Amino acid sequence: LVFPPPTPTPPVRMAAVFEGRAAGESAWRRYEWRYLPSSPRSAPRFVAPHHPRLDHSIFYVSLGVGPDNYLASINSPRPYSFAKDSLVHRIAHLLLDGNTPAARRIFRNEPFPSSAAPPDQVRVLLLALEPTSVREARSSGVYWTESVLGEHLPPIRRDGPTRAPPHRERVGRRHPLLFHPDLLP
Repeated sequence: LVFPPPTPTPPVRMAAVFEGRAAGESAWRRYEWRYLPSSPRSAPRFVAPHHPRLDHSIFYVSLGVGPDNYLASINSPRPYSFAKDSLVHRIAHLLLDGNTPAARRIFRNEPFPSSAAPPDQVRVLLLALEPTSVREARSSGVYWTESVLGEHLPPIRRDGPTRAPPHRERVGRRHPLLFHPDLLP
């Protein structure tokens, strides 16, 4: 049995990128994922044998097949996989609550240092990152060409009408839908 060679596809990476904005500012500040490429200067990372589970889940969220959407209930024998709050919403609320140790472990940078106030708004952009040539990456340090595809999550305000009550008040401290192994100390 002979199969034809696979059709070549462009090596485009999709990335859901969080951005925050302080009260009174017009510019958005980007949060860089620890392992997932999230800006043109994010070098591809080799992390084996470590498997960055949260970054891996966010990669699937950017494709529309995250761990808590409709496909989770089809692909899993667990009927309770479908969540009311997505992983993206939970991370956005974590960022709006302030610069917590959990938020510092998720991201590579801190656009809002612990001495500053937390962001007033958080949004998630969907990016397409296409690799540059090896020569360009070595000479300029730019590994990806970035194209913004749109908003994955519109801006959520800390005190606005789209802000849900904090998850601790809503469902309790140890709710299983709010647990992720990458947030363990």
